[in-house]
Amino acid sequence: MTMLHVYRVDRHVAGFGFGGPELYGHSLQNGLCGRTDDLRCFVMARTSPVVTRVVAGTDRGSEVELALSPLIDRFGLRFAVSALPERESSALIRAKRDGVVVDTAPQPMPPFIHHRRRRRRCRRRSP
Repeated sequence: MTMLHVYRVDRHVAGFGFGGPELYGHSLQNGLCGRTDDLRCFVMARTSPVVTRVVAGTDRGSEVELALSPLIDRFGLRFAVSALPERESSALIRAKRDGVVVDTAPQPMPPFIHHRRRRRRCRRRSP
């Protein structure tokens, strides 16, 4: 399982991840876009060691380069992650090798909808 934990200063505010095989069949990447109610979307990917760059394309046309780890020998993979611009969702993830796209994976997500946080009202219990 690949996990992402998000912190604000020293406080853990969110965490999500994805399982499945390291990579599917002949694919050079396995990725996920996820979000919580009050944070931006985050894109994560596991990639083949031959991948030199990972870029997420958003539903609004932005291109976001993911931070890519060196090869992690224990897993034989590289890992990539980035937050997307405010109110944007990932539409696809492209893996590149020396500037050439070597794998593309669609990331279908519903469009970003801003949800207002509901204030909970405390109800007094009757004695």
